[in-house]
Amino acid sequence: TYNMMTAIYTRLFNHGLALDMLEKGRILSTRLRSDDLLSENKRQASLLYAAIGDHRSGLISFRKYREIEDKKTTVVMKGRLLELEKAYEEERKALERKVGRLYWILAGIAGLVAAYVIFMAFRSYQRQLAENIALNRTLHMESKLKLFQARVNPHFLFNSLDSVIQLG
Repeated sequence: TYNMMTAIYTRLFNHGLALDMLEKGRILSTRLRSDDLLSENKRQASLLYAAIGDHRSGLISFRKYREIEDKKTTVVMKGRLLELEKAYEEERKALERKVGRLYWILAGIAGLVAAYVIFMAFRSYQRQLAENIALNRTLHMESKLKLFQARVNPHFLFNSLDSVIQLG
């Protein structure tokens, strides 16, 4: 409120009371350790000194005002930066978890595909083996039949010749 009174007295060109209110406002803001009050006090001081014609003091007060405002902005920006860093870190961790889950899902799918390929190769091997066994059985039976025919043919020839000899 001292800062408001300073502004009012400055506009009314009562610079003595304005300076008094300005000093009381500075003391209060210093005791309260309020950067907002001190910043407003320095802004009002720069306006008051400019109105009085003391431009050097006005410039000094304005620089103090900018310094306080810059410090407040820096604090706010640091806080916002920390919030953003925290949000980024949380998002990065969530993304890492998703990628980790996706990795295991893909690894599982790759494992299933590999198992399927192995199963199909084994099944093909079994079919080929069964075909080879069937072919071997057929060849074995054919060879037995040829062997039997080879045994029978000499007897047939011998019996035929024996029959011809007995008739003749």
